[in-house]
Amino acid sequence: LGTLLDVVDEWLSLSYTMAVNEIGDLTLILGGDYFIDFLKEDGRIGVYRNGKLEGETIWFIREIERKLSKGGQRTITVGAVSAIELLDRRVIAYTEGSSGASKTDATDDMMKAIVRENMGTLSESSASAFRNISTYLSVAADTSLGPSVAKEFSYDNVLGVLKDLSQVSYGLNPDIPIYFDIVAPTLDSLEFRTYTPIRGVDHKFPNGLNPVILSPERGNLVDVTRAYNWRNEVTYVYAGGKRGCKECRRRL
Repeated sequence: LGTLLDVVDEWLSLSYTMAVNEIGDLTLILGGDYFIDFLKEDGRIGVYRNGKLEGETIWFIREIERKLSKGGQRTITVGAVSAIELLDRRVIAYTEGSSGASKTDATDDMMKAIVRENMGTLSESSASAFRNISTYLSVAADTSLGPSVAKEFSYDNVLGVLKDLSQVSYGLNPDIPIYFDIVAPTLDSLEFRTYTPIRGVDHKFPNGLNPVILSPERGNLVDVTRAYNWRNEVTYVYAGGKRGCKECRRRL
């Protein structure tokens, strides 16, 4: 519920990955004597660096593993996912042709409408009481920055539809891509937001803010492997009949 339980300043290992429009993963390994009652299903983890919340995101605990090694060492491994994973827990529960499953709108505004209608106060399904999590998740105001599109998505997955809209938006206008995320403005709140033209801060060389340059010469790019692999390349696909054929892949 966003209530602070503990500040963890000692751990054995902490790693996390994030990518735009994707569910991030976090793994936290603690000593076996850590107070296990603080770790709960969907408990929130915030990673702070220099006083700021990394990635503006909160991580939800989805896995807890206690281990006793052969040498007698006890550890607790916590697996968590970034808050955007909430979008993957919903289907668009509206029938084909209804206003909730067929829209024409700016891509960013359509994304927000989908979240409001499937996770917020505008939920209208028979299970709306359980689908409405607006107490914990708000939606940013419409900005109408993306291109206008028409799309139907009855009973599709919310996260999948939002990804599709992001790709469609980029295809229509690469200069105005629309990205999305669920961020944590405060410890006890979450908000769905859209972004353009980038999500975050542009650090690329040479015109980005404080450009980040990785190179062997600078000593910040080490133990690197670059490989090219065409083993599973398929250049042409044959599909026969209504059901298709699993054995019809052919290389040219």
